Amino acid sequence: MSTDVRAFVAALGLALVSTASLACGVCIEDRVAAVFDDATVQAAVAKKRHLAFFGIEGALPATAESRNAILAALQAGGGIKGTSHVSLESASASIAFDPSKTSLAGLRAGAEKRLAAKGLQLTAFRVIDGSGVLREP
Repeated sequence: MSTDVRAFVAALGLALVSTASLACGVCIEDRVAAVFDDATVQAAVAKKRHLAFFGIEGALPATAESRNAILAALQAGGGIKGTSHVSLESASASIAFDPSKTSLAGLRAGAEKRLAAKGLQLTAFRVIDGSGVLREP
């Protein structure tokens, strides 16, 4: 193999790795954006609550039953009723929670107990804390 061909293959490999890394981050941000609601964020920050963004992993039929099951699971896990958003198309959800009553891990674990029967799991993507800072969990 010539030096030029090796250099091309190496460059192509780096480009593919870089693209995969970028795509992953973009994918997460797209999924967060699908369930982002500015009014919910503002209300949560005003009350020093946190807002969690989750990916929903598993077979997820796009039905009202699926949406309601996810909403109920998030609330049962410690999320605040009326603050959740679900996008079945992007398999993502968000909900506000009071960090003095539950943690992000507790919220996720509580919700997953109810979702396990449906074969669903949650991946925490981002959290907006009580001061309005978006961070990784």
